[in-house]
Amino acid sequence: MSDKPKPGKDKDLRYLRQATEETDRLFGVFCGLADLQPGELWAATLTEAMLLVLDQLDLLDQMIVSTTDSPVPVIELNRKLRKLIGCCTTQTLTAAQQTALLQSVQALGGQLRALLVVKEIRLPL
Repeated sequence: MSDKPKPGKDKDLRYLRQATEETDRLFGVFCGLADLQPGELWAATLTEAMLLVLDQLDLLDQMIVSTTDSPVPVIELNRKLRKLIGCCTTQTLTAAQQTALLQSVQALGGQLRALLVVKEIRLPL
């Protein structure tokens, strides 16, 4: 009997839930940023980021139901979000915006760590 965790079982589901929690936290951070009355460019970037997060939530929900779904598409969206946030750091930001971006990076890091564990469980080496 193999000691490797199985898709759809305890460890897999625990890390999927952790990734989902980090994604929820990320969406909350972006919603808070929207309340800071951003400029036109900032609003467009923030809208794109929020749509990517919603896509992630949708894919994570599907992964909980289907144990054969790979986390790779969610990891790709995580990568796009990191690049998008990286672009924001070149803009002039208020202290609140800087704090929110830092929180979003923390959430993306937590999400990525959880997804990499799920990837290890679900994808054969």
